[in-house]
Amino acid sequence: MHDLSTGAGVLATVNKHHLAGIVGIVAGVVLAALGATKVIGRTVAIMVFPIVGLVIALVGVLLYARVV
Repeated sequence: MHDLSTGAGVLATVNKHHLAGIVGIVAGVVLAALGATKVIGRTVAIMVFPIVGLVIALVGVLLYARVV
């Protein structure tokens, strides 16, 4: 049988700032990637997506490092 308390210990070590940072980084990278594919498709108005994605990724990194 597996001990279920080990999973709780792992979750206890991941605090809310790290979790928010990881989510922000992933969301920012996904938006930047989507925006880059749209820019490559010659859609100039969609250039805001990679910029927003990079800003979200930056905020995620700052949250991860507990700077914000």
